Amino acid sequence: MDTKLLLEAINDVAAGKRRIDALAIFNRLAQKVPRLANDPERWEQFVALLESAEKQQLLCLPARAGDGWINTVVPARPKWVNLPTVKTQREVFDHRGHPWNPRIAFVAETAYLPPTLRDVALSLQGFFSKGGEDRPFVPIKERSFDIFGDEKRLEELLNSSLLFGDGRLNLDLLRCYIVSPTPVAERFVSGKGIFVAENEATFDSFCRIARNRDTWRLVVYGRGNEIQKCTAYLRRQMEHCDGPIDYFGDVDRQGFAIPMYLLNAGIPVRPFLIGYEALLGSKVAGNTKEGEWLPAPLDRIAADLFAAGRRIPQEAFGWEELAGIYGLNPLTHG
Repeated sequence: MDTKLLLEAINDVAAGKRRIDALAIFNRLAQKVPRLANDPERWEQFVALLESAEKQQLLCLPARAGDGWINTVVPARPKWVNLPTVKTQREVFDHRGHPWNPRIAFVAETAYLPPTLRDVALSLQGFFSKGGEDRPFVPIKERSFDIFGDEKRLEELLNSSLLFGDGRLNLDLLRCYIVSPTPVAERFVSGKGIFVAENEATFDSFCRIARNRDTWRLVVYGRGNEIQKCTAYLRRQMEHCDGPIDYFGDVDRQGFAIPMYLLNAGIPVRPFLIGYEALLGSKVAGNTKEGEWLPAPLDRIAADLFAAGRRIPQEAFGWEELAGIYGLNPLTHG
């Protein structure tokens, strides 16, 4: 469900009013999307949709601290929403009859174009009318400043289904791209493949191993979830670091979700089994099942751990254990 349907529902019940009853909006939205009425998570979806629209400056929710929310239900939901104030002289703007550039002409099909998106559309109109499609590709924040005078605006607008999606805009049309960050990493003369550590202490210890043994060509500090933004970087490095990508993280739900995200993004990571075997106190006895991160019996042991509300940090398998495995003196090698 997207903000376009929400705005249409608001427009249907607004009747020229700036403050609109939230329940009336929900009921109208449920008429447009019948499955919503019986969805057990309908209120969560509705509130999330309102909050998304507020972030896009399409509406204003009442203050949480006031009396504008029903706090006796879960989730809490607003009693009303306010439409942004529109200057009188701008009311006459006819977005349906405006001579839009073909690339932005789809906005004329929208029943209600909020003032904030009208200004956005006009800025985009200027970009395309001045030959924007022939501009070189640049980072998204540079293009955002070019179009809006605000380097963050374009990334905020990516969530707007009124502007982006099938038959609408995309970053290629705007001649820009999202920059994939470069993580902290250390490269070595010998070794093969890539090692990714979730946390900084483990990164440091594995760099010490790579300095003294032919293990990995590149050791990367993933910084927790931040590595999920670095898939383009990892793909580039795979071309220069012949071999697999080993991943080692905390034994908790997040520590398992990170490598699964990378796998789903097409990054062929595999678990650093020596470390996971040490943390979970068992040896691998089979192959990894589809949709899981660790092979048996490690997968079962980890699942039992999670069910009990427990976790094991990767730092429990550190430099001293590593040095012993790789035949190094932990006191003299660094």
